[in-house]
Amino acid sequence: MIKGLILGVLLGVLLVAGCVYFYFSSGRAPVATSAPPIPFERALVRTGLHPGEPKGAIQMGMYPAPPQLFHGTGVTDDDAWESYWKVENGIRMSGMPGFKGQLTETQIWQVAVLVKNADKITEPVKKELAAGASTPMEMAMPEHPPAKPKKK
Repeated sequence: MIKGLILGVLLGVLLVAGCVYFYFSSGRAPVATSAPPIPFERALVRTGLHPGEPKGAIQMGMYPAPPQLFHGTGVTDDDAWESYWKVENGIRMSGMPGFKGQLTETQIWQVAVLVKNADKITEPVKKELAAGASTPMEMAMPEHPPAKPKKK
């Protein structure tokens, strides 16, 4: 009787673990920052927030590591449409915010083309982009979102 109970519990745990693995490996888990949270996501995300404690190894860096755009690695091998989706929707729990509603569709496409070709950018353009990094936030991100194009 105890063997049956132990076997049942073990099979139950394996079944739940298999379902969770299938959920994530099949691509069904939401990755956009605008998607609703998955079950227990809020509780899991909050476990890493402990004010007043020293920073742990995870808090000291980001995972996945940010791509090095000007060194030919990262997102330069992605298709432009994939970069567009990432810029528009963001990527959950990676530090990549979604810019839908903050940038126009044209601006999102411009960013997608920029990161697609980041390894081919000339030195003068790199200097101009680096100078933009020191632009005050008020100038870089206006308070009011861009006007939506009028429909004909």
